[in-house]
Parts: sequence; C-alpha cells; structure tokens
Amino acid sequence: MSRPEWCETDFRKAEVFLEEHEADQPDTALFDCGDGLYAVIPRGLPALGIRFYGLFMLAPLPVLLASVVVLVLFGFKDDVSLNATTLGVFAISVVLIVGLVRVMHLILQNRALFPRNYFVTLGKNGIAMHYSRKHFPFHNPRAWLTWHDIKSVEPGSGLFLPAFLIGLPFITYPKVQGENGVEVDLPFRLSRARQAEQMEAVQNLIRDNLEWRNAIRS
Repeated sequence: MSRPEWCETDFRKAEVFLEEHEADQPDTALFDCGDGLYAVIPRGLPALGIRFYGLFMLAPLPVLLASVVVLVLFGFKDDVSLNATTLGVFAISVVLIVGLVRVMHLILQNRALFPRNYFVTLGKNGIAMHYSRKHFPFHNPRAWLTWHDIKSVEPGSGLFLPAFLIGLPFITYPKVQGENGVEVDLPFRLSRARQAEQMEAVQNLIRDNLEWRNAIRS
C-alpha cells in the first residue's frame, strides 16, 4: 500500500522546523513543531543523512584514525623499554586519537553536510516513520499508522542498525503496534533519567491522542 500524502506533508513541515530549532534543545527527542505536529528524532544515535561534500570532508578522518591506532598497536606490541621517548610517543598518539574523534564529532554536527532527515512524525492524521533500510533492515522503515489503526504503545527493545557504531545495536524505545501487524518504532537514546522522561512523554502524547479521538467517536 502506498503512503498517503499526509506522511510526506508532515515530514516536510517537521524537517523545516527541526533544521531551525533542533539545536535549541540538545537533550530532547520529542519536538512540538506546531499546529498539532510533533517529531521524534533519533537523538543520541548515529542516524545522519549525508551529502557529497560531507562525505568528501569526513572520508580522510577514519583513515587517519585507523593509521594512528595501528601505529600504536604495532609499535608497542614487542618488548619496548619504557623511557621518556616511548612514553612521549604513546602520549602523542593518544592525543591524536582523541583529537581526531573530536574533529569527526564536530564535522558531524554540521547540518549542511550531514542533514538530520530521519525521524518519526506524529500529526493530525497519524504516525509515520521516515527512515531507510540501513536503519531498520528487518521491517518497514517507512511504516505508517492512522490514529484509528493504532492498538497500543509500549516500550520495547529493537534492532537499530547504526547503533552498532556505538556498541548498542539493541536499544529500548517506544513501539507503536497497529492493525495487521504494522509497527512504528520511535528510536532515541539519552541519559538514563532523560530517556525515561522522554519515553513517558512520547507514550503519553500518543495515548492522550487515542483517548481524545475515542471520546469523540463515542
């Protein structure tokens, strides 16, 4: 079944809002985009889009980082006497590794090079995922549900493939279950306390919408 037009309309509106306001709340996954539209972004997870210039700028850094790591591992694998020279080389290598990691982190924060165009929208018509197979290889990354089709929302553990990069492929986040086995995942990972707060906020938002719409129908 093809996605309805409201999925793309909500995506475009949320994308514009997030580009302007995402940095204002660095510890938040749930954003109120106005006019009854909300977005849940994968805060704390490596889920970035990429443009050619971003790839061009980032490509040398992993190579340099790997070179320094290999140099340290092979340079100190044999019996090496501990003296000022070897300790100095080791310290410089550690500084280089930390510096390269920080540079990569700063480059990834540039929205012009690495746009944040993966998230979930919650609008007047329903909920829609805007991800790709590289994020969710085993179920529909562009699943959507109207409010009428939603059965429940509960926390659950799921596979979010890019999270392998931070050593946590399986993470806990809100999962929305719908008719015909359709599932909408809302992944994000914050500090423990903040994660609990944001998960509760997302689930309450969805449940309040369901209760309000059920009350109207009855």
